[in-house]
Amino acid sequence: GDGGVVTATSGSVGSGGTIALAGGTLNATNPLVVGGVISGFGRMAGLLNLTGTAIAAGGLLELPSFGGTGSILSGATLEVDNAGSASGTIGFSAGSPEILILAGGLGSTNSFGIANLQDWDRIELGQGLTATSAVLTGTTLDVVVASGTLQFTNVSVGAGQATTFVTGTDAST
Repeated sequence: GDGGVVTATSGSVGSGGTIALAGGTLNATNPLVVGGVISGFGRMAGLLNLTGTAIAAGGLLELPSFGGTGSILSGATLEVDNAGSASGTIGFSAGSPEILILAGGLGSTNSFGIANLQDWDRIELGQGLTATSAVLTGTTLDVVVASGTLQFTNVSVGAGQATTFVTGTDAST
C-alpha cells in the first residue's frame, strides 16, 4: 500500500508475472528474481535480480540494481541505486520530460544502454558527482566530472532530437 513496507524473504516472478507498485517499499532480504515486469512508482530495496522489464510510471521508481529492459514513461523518474552493476537498456519515452537517476556505483566505462533520449530528458548522477560537460559521439556519451570522464557506450537519442547536452546541478533530486 501507499507508504507501507513489505518484506519478501525469497521468491520469483516469472515472465508472465507483474509486480505493480503504487508507493511504499518492497524489501527483498534474499534475491528476488524478476523475469516479468516491475511497474509503477515506489521503492524496491535489498537484493534484486531483474531480467525482465521495469516500467517507471506515475512518479519515482527506485531500484537497487537494473538488468533487462526498462522504460521511463512520460513525466516519470527511474532511479538505479547501484548503476555500476546495470545491464540491459533503459529507454526514455516521448512526451513530458523523464529523469534517469544513476545514484551510485558508476565506473569509468558503463555499457548498459540508454535509449531514445528526448529534448529536456535528464540523466542525473549520484555520488556527489557534478557534470561539467557531456558530449555524444556516435553512441558514446562522455561525461566529464571532477574525478575524470564517465563513458556511457550505448546511448541513442530519439529521431529529430538534439545531440547537445546541458550540464549543471539539480538540488531538487
